[in-house]
Amino acid sequence: MVPAGPIDLTDEVQTQTLAFAGAPGDASGRHELRDPLIGQRIAGCLVMERLGQGGMGRVFRAHHQGLNKPVAVKVLNYELVANPTFVERFLREAQAAARLDHPNVVQILNAGEDANLFFIVMQFVDGETLAARLRRERRLDPGEAMRVTAGVLSALAAAHELGIVHRDIKPDNVMLDAEGAVKVADFGLARNLAAVSDLTSAGLTCGTPPYMAPEQIMGRTVDGRADLYSVGVLLYECLAGRRPFECETLLGYLEAHTRLEPEPLRRQLPELPAEVEEFTGRLLAKAPEDRYGNAAEALRDLQLIAGDALQATPPSRRSSRLDLAPSGTRRLYAILGHGIDEGATSLHIEPCPGGGRVRLRLRNHLVESERLSPGSLRQLIDACRSASGHPGQIDDEPLEGIVEFEHDRQRRQAKLSLVPTQQGPRAALRLLGLVKPHQRLAAQGFATAHIDQWRNWIADRPGLVAVTGPAGSGKGQLVGGLLGMLTLNTCLTIAIAEESMVDSDEISQLQVTHKMTRLDALRLALRQYPDLILLLDVHGIPDRGTAHEAFQAAATGKRLLASLMYEGTADTIANFLGMGLDHRTLARSLTGIIAPRLVRVVCQHCREAYEPSPATLLALALTKDDGPFMRAVGCAHCARSDGRRRLVAYESFAPTPAFWDELGEARQEADIAAVAARHGLISMRDQLLPHVRKGRIDPANLAKGVLPGVG
Repeated sequence: MVPAGPIDLTDEVQTQTLAFAGAPGDASGRHELRDPLIGQRIAGCLVMERLGQGGMGRVFRAHHQGLNKPVAVKVLNYELVANPTFVERFLREAQAAARLDHPNVVQILNAGEDANLFFIVMQFVDGETLAARLRRERRLDPGEAMRVTAGVLSALAAAHELGIVHRDIKPDNVMLDAEGAVKVADFGLARNLAAVSDLTSAGLTCGTPPYMAPEQIMGRTVDGRADLYSVGVLLYECLAGRRPFECETLLGYLEAHTRLEPEPLRRQLPELPAEVEEFTGRLLAKAPEDRYGNAAEALRDLQLIAGDALQATPPSRRSSRLDLAPSGTRRLYAILGHGIDEGATSLHIEPCPGGGRVRLRLRNHLVESERLSPGSLRQLIDACRSASGHPGQIDDEPLEGIVEFEHDRQRRQAKLSLVPTQQGPRAALRLLGLVKPHQRLAAQGFATAHIDQWRNWIADRPGLVAVTGPAGSGKGQLVGGLLGMLTLNTCLTIAIAEESMVDSDEISQLQVTHKMTRLDALRLALRQYPDLILLLDVHGIPDRGTAHEAFQAAATGKRLLASLMYEGTADTIANFLGMGLDHRTLARSLTGIIAPRLVRVVCQHCREAYEPSPATLLALALTKDDGPFMRAVGCAHCARSDGRRRLVAYESFAPTPAFWDELGEARQEADIAAVAARHGLISMRDQLLPHVRKGRIDPANLAKGVLPGVG
């Protein structure tokens, strides 16, 4: 504990000495030498003892007399002071690290020159380096190794957001404090990618050879992906107890990093999860483009692989739990993921009295999900700018962009609109739908007979197949499953998307913007003579011109698959008729309608009995059933999307000529639903009732989310 008042440490520092092994003059092989800076004052800091020495300078423990607390002081070596290049590089470490205000980065307090001594005053970390711990323990268990790696990646993610590349990640530059917290130090070789000129240009090799990326050891220009390679070497060493390559010379490391492959980790550690070996291997990829794009992306993948291991209590002399609170960007991704889980179409981060708030748009209502302190609001607004590729933009400038993130192991996007207001910046993030081809429809709960029927609709017949449902109903998953039944590499498929993205290299995508309307995109796509056109528009087809053109193309032999934000079969047909499409056009062009609904199964860890209302039981034809019925109240298990078990309910309908004849001039949804029920409308509602009777599904949620008109 530091005393409250000023103290004089002169007597203590006068006796400080340094021991160097193997020096002459001592039978023990040790000779006592006192560093000349011990006892001196540098920038108001009394130097007390030397902690270590690197290639550019010595590091001392000192006492900051103004702040009355211990600090670390790094002093540039005497022989380098005369070299302006090294002086500039040394001071650049301070400038680079001082921009990083992050819990996993050693904090810089001061830097400059004092009596021809160039110094950096930094946070004193009471602990040890990762190198010292590895010398003592040789290797770490996988959970601890991943926790340390996550701390390093978190620090690098903050650095890379600012365009700073560390270029010397190694165990000696990773500190572990007394509570186990990870701190990245020594940005002495850091490079600012935004700088016009750089002291270490291509052709000059800087770094520590055992940890250098192939492009770095070859003297080429590097970016943040070089740091990721170094992290891979560090993680490999933590797991295996040795580095991937051990060489005697720089040329040996040059050949190893550029040409040789390390011994597989699971050959040494058979119990190591395959995902950890794959993660390490991707970090150690020879080509930068084969690694992760940046540290934030690698960190997200590690969090998915490690799960609760990253929240484990780290080894500590004080047995204190490490708080791995998310950074601003990670917190933004978590909020976006929560919005997807809740079926939101957009999220709004906005100022309000006392700070800010996060609101979700669910159907047609804005629901507040979280209150924010002023600092948290600022953190999220800055994260929006950084994640959309516009860090450092000032508050009074509007901004639009795309935020990419991962959720449930899938790449997702949100359209950002950031506008200034009198209270401060306000961010709106529109969640874009995701379509990814797959072949898992049967595993998701769709009947095989119906899947075969839908395949015939798309593969063998011209016309338009409509997949309809509100946000969160599973439209994107169903469209992806339908695409997975086609041989896409031999099928020319063009997607027209406004609020969706297609995750497939075999599908070309036309993005609707203010420069390209839906109708322009559709006409452009038709000119390519495609086998299939995707219409991905979460608001349905709101303009008549596009609707008429689409159905006219379907009626004349084109195949179209549309993902539309209508409520179900009856609502879809009512909207088509409301656009002025007549029975004759629809009969020739509309092949079928599929309306999916995902229904959450109650979490077995937190369900409780309750008595549903008579109206709910009547809607589900359960008035004679005594229950008991269950509902989820929320816990750590059901609060995560991977903890929720889901069932799928859906409607499937292929309109026949007899249906259109009987429908006549009817336009009301109830009338359309009644006629469709008499002409082959398939509803999977009946298959869900046994699950409701057994208490596995909340009947109220089922009635609101599955049955039209019930709430």
